[in-house]
Amino acid sequence: MLVYFIVILIIIVPTALTKPSLSFRNAIVTAVGIDESEQGVDVSVLTLSQISQGDNKENNKLVVASGSSVASALGALEIRLGRKVQMGHVKFVVISETLAQKNDISVFIDNFIRTSRVSNTVTLVVCEDKAQKILDSANKLSESSSYNLSEIISNDYNDTFTKESSIDYFYKGYFSPNKTSSVGYISMTSNPNQGLIVSDEQQGGQGQSSSSDASQNESQQTSQNKEEILSFNRQIVVFKNGKMDRLLTMEEVEGINWITSESTRQHVKINNLTDEPNNLYDANLVLEVHRKSVQTIASFENQVPIITYKIRVDFNTLEINQKNDNISNNNILMSPKLSQAINDEAKKQFGNVLNKLKADNADIMEVYAIFNSAHNKKFQKFLKDLKNPDDYLKYIQFQLDVYSDFE
Repeated sequence: MLVYFIVILIIIVPTALTKPSLSFRNAIVTAVGIDESEQGVDVSVLTLSQISQGDNKENNKLVVASGSSVASALGALEIRLGRKVQMGHVKFVVISETLAQKNDISVFIDNFIRTSRVSNTVTLVVCEDKAQKILDSANKLSESSSYNLSEIISNDYNDTFTKESSIDYFYKGYFSPNKTSSVGYISMTSNPNQGLIVSDEQQGGQGQSSSSDASQNESQQTSQNKEEILSFNRQIVVFKNGKMDRLLTMEEVEGINWITSESTRQHVKINNLTDEPNNLYDANLVLEVHRKSVQTIASFENQVPIITYKIRVDFNTLEINQKNDNISNNNILMSPKLSQAINDEAKKQFGNVLNKLKADNADIMEVYAIFNSAHNKKFQKFLKDLKNPDDYLKYIQFQLDVYSDFE
């Protein structure tokens, strides 16, 4: 028996030692970018692979391939890399704005989900520039600092109305009755006050990028020490039927954030407030949301659906500016006049973004689901009586009641 065991070891061990490791045979992808191209799409990937079998050093590469579909582009990537593309470690997927405006983006991410190559919890964002450029900057950012693009995006959106910017969140809205979904947005800027500076030092000649000839020519046109700035402004892309419908500005996102308890990184500016109990005269205040709870109530009044948000907020005071600074106490109190000013500002902010969403019939507030659950029969009758049931959002009344206090 021992002899047989020794023979088996003699046969198996040398084979195992000489066989290339899985990491050497596979290209481990950590990020994916999808752009429009003449052939159909350009798929960019950041790969994490070992340089040699006996070396533990890791090398990040940006690789690009074109195809008539995502599947064909991924096949071309495997030929270019000479390795099997492994997508199980993908952290984020970036889609260019140009592609998202013209197409139902589910077509481009379907391959990842259908083949179970990418987890549906992976971060999904739209970018103003080419996705390839964003991946290149993200690579440089992670190499030159402790910042990670996926973590930044996740932290930026987990306390906004969108809550998360992921493939799963996109599909949740995509398959809803209104077919409206939302994800995050990222761009490049020349203003260093609007993002993270990404240094382009020492990228040439180190084998950090591998792509098509066109992509190489494009990268060679950039100067060696040019600063790139990734901009994170917590903007939200609204989709209808999988196609980009509208980009909400940071101010509009602040407005929609009023109706979610999770959003606490929120500021309210009150201008020209005169409030004698607090010794405020023509003062400008900046308040920060410390804690917030939101109760959503769906009701009908004379066959009209009404959705009411009862919002309780505790604020911190960040700034008080007035010409005659005669404040005797830095800790101002919540007075009826200040409370009304906050209520008016909240309604103004929310109303501005609500009017745009109503015009697009973009129900990112999930009003359909709320009424369908709370008043199914009444709501279905309401929809049936409409000339166009898809326009239901325009006929629903919204009310905001904000109850404010200081922490």
